[in-house]
Amino acid sequence: YDRQFVTRHKENSDVLSAFERNIRDYFEQDRAVSGGLPSVAYFADKACLSAGYFGDLIRKETG
Repeated sequence: YDRQFVTRHKENSDVLSAFERNIRDYFEQDRAVSGGLPSVAYFADKACLSAGYFGDLIRKETG
């Protein structure tokens, strides 16, 4: 299971960069004030990935 994260480093970096942009945009647009803190599922949906896979990918890439 872990091998999929190792062999796709470039693609994972792209997903991580998009996640960083999305989370920055979320807080800059004050969505946290009206909607609360975002969930993993929210950002996974933006990346067109399942919440489980997205969470594992972010955890693996960021430590």
